Amino acid sequence: MIAVSLADFIKQRGMNQAELAEVLHTTPATVSRWLSARRHMTLEQVAKVGQILNVDILIRDGQMYCLDRKWDQAEEALKPSELSAFLGKLRELLKGNGLTPSDYRVRKGLLIEHLALAVRDRKISMSVEQLRRYERGDVKNLDDPRCVIRMQAISSVLGVHVNEYRAAVRSLM
Repeated sequence: MIAVSLADFIKQRGMNQAELAEVLHTTPATVSRWLSARRHMTLEQVAKVGQILNVDILIRDGQMYCLDRKWDQAEEALKPSELSAFLGKLRELLKGNGLTPSDYRVRKGLLIEHLALAVRDRKISMSVEQLRRYERGDVKNLDDPRCVIRMQAISSVLGVHVNEYRAAVRSLM
């Protein structure tokens, strides 16, 4: 077998969900939801789990596995039909949930001007043109403190987690 489930791997390493949650700065309930596939992890969280456990993480059919071989060997172990489906799911994961920043705004029923006003109501300086740049993915550095604060305000108005909105912006960059 090329992989074991993340839950089994954590147990093999002598960790429990609470310890993993502590290292990831989240709650044990969130880790439980990840392991049961009731909630999806951000790419940053997947990378952090892989780094903490010192493994490559494979996501296949909605389940997370820890690879006990190198990535290229795992690819070779998949049948061609499985590989195509897997790569499609991986592309989907890398894009987030496939929604763009403007999709979130439209789902909320807001015009871009209304979203800019709502963000400004939260005492965050943001013009309509700046908001358009986020919706186009025309942002230079998502880690810039001003950018982070703006995305927190935008995602709060839209009622989505900031990491979801960030992934949507990043997918367009």
